[in-house]
Amino acid sequence: VCYKAMVIQKTMVCTNPHEKICVVNTDNVPQNGHVIETHIRAMISKNHNDDDDDEHEHEHDEHEQQQFSTFLQQQVVFLNSMVDRITSQRSLEESQVPKCEPCPSKAFVVLDPDGDLPLAFSNDTDTDTDSSSSSSIMKSTYGVVVRSSPAQLQGDMALKLRIANGTHTAIAHTLALCSYPLTDTLSSTSPQGRLFREYLDSLVHGQILKAATASASSQWGDVVSPDEALETWQDWKARLEHPHFGLSSFFITQNGPSKGGIRLGPTVQDLLWMDHTTDQNQVSVSMAFAFAALLRWLTPRNDNDNDNDNNNGVYRGWLDGFTPSAAAVSFSRDSEESDDDNNTQEYADGLRYNLKQGWYEFRCACVIRQEEQHAVLSKVLQQIVFSSSTTMPPQ
Repeated sequence: VCYKAMVIQKTMVCTNPHEKICVVNTDNVPQNGHVIETHIRAMISKNHNDDDDDEHEHEHDEHEQQQFSTFLQQQVVFLNSMVDRITSQRSLEESQVPKCEPCPSKAFVVLDPDGDLPLAFSNDTDTDTDSSSSSSIMKSTYGVVVRSSPAQLQGDMALKLRIANGTHTAIAHTLALCSYPLTDTLSSTSPQGRLFREYLDSLVHGQILKAATASASSQWGDVVSPDEALETWQDWKARLEHPHFGLSSFFITQNGPSKGGIRLGPTVQDLLWMDHTTDQNQVSVSMAFAFAALLRWLTPRNDNDNDNDNNNGVYRGWLDGFTPSAAAVSFSRDSEESDDDNNTQEYADGLRYNLKQGWYEFRCACVIRQEEQHAVLSKVLQQIVFSSSTTMPPQ
């Protein structure tokens, strides 16, 4: 529509600073602007190659496709961005109306290196100190931050990945194993809620923020300051403790091996690098516990169902407070008895848990190298825990 109005009909002019249409999106895909542009250009190329019209029509279509490509090149810009806003589901009675947390300080970060966005966004957001400016209003009211360099956006993404996503992954596995189905436990004033919050504080201050000072990381570098990292944690902590923020602990555990490596792994790498430069062990108990909880979650029970090689990567584990054998006795995937008293809940596509019976299902397709062979991580963990040389895991 814009192409026809601006190029063919010439009835519309873009009023942005450089007269370019800015395409932004809210998909949390790295380099999302570049991905969209690449996809559109691939579609143009495909349509050109698939054109089977006669020669005259082919020449006409080729000319129009060249015009459209020029239009994209000169009058459209695809901006990379980062989005961070949580909306969670209410109870079944109000399922059509989602919960919504207060606006985060960086709900939407967009990279605009050439100042193509409308003036309301202002390209000076990352340095502006005038609280009355349009950029400050966009940030304080809507959580919109405009960055001028790729390194700044990379720093924002690193902060989100390591602090917000990393702590979410760490606490979700612990909460789920302890039969807390929602993360809103973190907003509780109970002793358990305080204990979980203290654990996250230890993980962040003792590990993640410490790694933020490590110059070895290309993600941090000179772009992210310790003060900004601390501000990110304070903002994220307030969000975690807000009553309308809670998500399903079990839902967050999906793709645990990948998330552990992507979200917590970079911090561990920086801490290990610091080990060599300081001659001190920088990895503490809090980080070790985060990975221990993740591996515990990925350990299946030792029963015939989990020995089945045709389980499509789905395994069944046992919750804290239950023995693997007790959870196994009460479970039958194809039996209606497993849904007794409506205690079985589905938390993801094809994955369920039952707090009363003490079992949960999870997927694991992570393959590791073991003794010159490749094996699924969960199978290896099962062998280690239930080998003849070990005792039955405690409750």
